Amino acid sequence: MKKYIISVLFLAFVIAPALSYGATIDAVALAQLRAQIAVLQRQINLLQSQTVSKCPLNKDLTYGAGNNDGLNADVVLLQNWLRASGYLNISQSTGRFGTLTRSAIRNWQKDNNLSTTGNIGIEERLILCGAVDSNATTTVFRIAQ
Repeated sequence: MKKYIISVLFLAFVIAPALSYGATIDAVALAQLRAQIAVLQRQINLLQSQTVSKCPLNKDLTYGAGNNDGLNADVVLLQNWLRASGYLNISQSTGRFGTLTRSAIRNWQKDNNLSTTGNIGIEERLILCGAVDSNATTTVFRIAQ
């Protein structure tokens, strides 16, 4: 009988807490997983509610673009946006990527903590088209084609 009481006490004081400790860890892990699932579900719902629009800028644009290379329309879109945003002070978009356009892009890049190359590459296109949150001060590129 003494052995039986000692066995029961041993189970009660040693093994039972160890077993319940595992259950506590599992409960915490389960709660964390449920919270992560809830966050992911909200992100999925947000992404599904957004409409996808094709970005009008799908090519890199560099100094000299628009001069007999077929990029005039793309440069005009960029210049229209730069003019509307206050970065390019010309009366009409020319479709030629010259010194004024390069300077306007450099100013926009500086304001948005980007490398001031004066060119529009993939990073700039992603930011202008709203695919990247760069904590930029710019608005998303919204010029109709």
